[in-house]
This record gives sequence, C-alpha cells and structure tokens, in this order.
Amino acid sequence: MKKILAGLILIVLLLSAAVAFLVVYKDGELVRKAFSWLEKRQRFNRRFEEAVQGVAYCQWLVGESYAYGSYVSQNHKEAVRWFRYSAEQGNRDGQLLLAKCLLDGRGVVKNEVEALMWLNLVASASAGQYSGEEDREFRDSIAAKLSPGDIKAAQDLALNWRKKSWAELKEF
Repeated sequence: MKKILAGLILIVLLLSAAVAFLVVYKDGELVRKAFSWLEKRQRFNRRFEEAVQGVAYCQWLVGESYAYGSYVSQNHKEAVRWFRYSAEQGNRDGQLLLAKCLLDGRGVVKNEVEALMWLNLVASASAGQYSGEEDREFRDSIAAKLSPGDIKAAQDLALNWRKKSWAELKEF
C-alpha cells in the first residue's frame, strides 16, 4: 500500500513538473512574441518619426501600416494621406498604392482619372532591374476602361505633375 501511495505521489509530482514546464515554456513563448511585437512597434515609431520629417520611403511604409492595420489600427483615410505624401515626392510605391486606393475608393473618393495619372507616373519611372512591364500592363488595363477624354485628362495631370516636380527640383 505504501508503495502504491508513493508511486501515486511520484506520478502527481512528475505531472505537476511537466505542467509547470509547459506553462513556463508557453509563457516564455508569449514573452518572446510580446517582445517581438514591441520591437516591431518601436520600428514603426521610428519610421513614423522619419515620415513626419518628410522621408518618402517611410511615408509609404507608414501608409502601408495604416492600410493593413500593422502595429496601428487599420485606417484607410490615414493610409491614403501617407501614400499621397510619399507619392508627391515621387516614391513609386506610394504612387502605386495611392492609385489603387483611388481606383477602389478605399479611404478616398473613387477617382479613376487621378488614379490613371499616378499609374502613368509609375509606369514612366521604371528603371534599373525592374522593367516596369507589369506597371504598364496594369496602367493599360485601367486606361482601356476610360474614355479618350479621361485618358487625355490623366496624361495632362501627369505632365503637369512632372513639370511641377522638375521646377521644384531646379529651385533646390
């Protein structure tokens, strides 16, 4: 009887130790995940500070964070605002995502002409290893749905944007 009781006590102790180990491991995993999230949130905060200072790449990243709800509450209007800041500085990714928001009416009033303007700029800015073929195909698929007058208006907007950005660059 004493052996059975001792065996039961040993089993209970082993099970308790196993459960305690699992809880510590689980909590340790939760702590690692919490630190990982905190580290990413701190990275977002640094990028946000740089975005406020006018760094176009960071403005695009902040816009993406708002668009997808990464480390901030999802807010499409805020995403569009940051995409626009980035796009106005000539950031290709900001221009592309702003165009997509304008096409879908996500966070902004749907405006296919302005979207085509940004897509024209994206397609014309392709350089280096990135050929831009996909950008041109996407732009052309949108243009195919618009009237010739809307296409002309978008081209004029893009040309005026280019002239304005070159004038600002010359002043620099």
